[in-house]
Amino acid sequence: MAAPLHAVSLINARTGRPHRVGGAVLILFTRNPVEAAQDLMRNRDPDDWRVEARAFSLRTPI
Repeated sequence: MAAPLHAVSLINARTGRPHRVGGAVLILFTRNPVEAAQDLMRNRDPDDWRVEARAFSLRTPI
């Protein structure tokens, strides 16, 4: 069975707002949120940034 899918975002610790690229919120979808968090935090000051990961469900309406 595959690991659950997560939506991982980079959050500005001072404002609480998500990081944006070209006006769009940066969200990574991954089955390995720890690795994604490490990648997002590379070369960033942890006093300025935090990572938020939430389980993401792909549900198809019946």
